[in-house]
Formats: sequence, C-alpha cells, structure tokens
Amino acid sequence: MVIHSGGVVLVVGTFLLPHHRARKRRDQLQLDAMQLTDLRYAVRGHLIGAGLGVVSLILVGLMPHQSGWSDDKGGRAKHALSTAHPAPSTSAEHPAPSTQHDSNA
Repeated sequence: MVIHSGGVVLVVGTFLLPHHRARKRRDQLQLDAMQLTDLRYAVRGHLIGAGLGVVSLILVGLMPHQSGWSDDKGGRAKHALSTAHPAPSTSAEHPAPSTQHDSNA
C-alpha cells in the first residue's frame, strides 16, 4: 500500500508541475480568462488526487498492522494449526502405492 500510495502522489505531483509552471508564466503565455479557469480546475483535480494519496500514506503509517506487508496473522494461524495437529506421516503408516503390474491381466 505504501508503494501504491507513494506512486500516486509522485505521478499526480508530476502532473501538477506543468500546470504550476503555466500559472507562473500566465502573462508570458497570454492566457485568457477561460484558459485560467481551466488551469485552476485542472490543478484542483490533481491536488485532490495527490491529497488522497497523502491521506492513504498517513493511514498506512498510523495502522501498519492493517497493511498487507506486515500482516502475519495467516502465517501464525497456520503454524498454530500445524503444531496442534501435526500432518500425518507418509512412512510406514501410509505405504506408497505399488507400481508392479499384474502379469496375468
């Protein structure tokens, strides 16, 4: 989850860079009111996406036991079951099936 959320923040942050540059150079680019409005709403959309990625990173940091990387409950449960009920042995109790063929058949 950390990798995914971090990737979202980086990718969406990368989308913000050209918008930021265009906003700083709006006079040089001679942007009209319609283009500035488009720019403003595009920046808002990207900020919302980046904000969701940041919130996700914060939640992963606050609740590490909920993330898939550190959740070892399944492994501990399997270990507890294997020690409580050991798997049957395949030696003398369960002989291997015979591979000899009956020649009278």
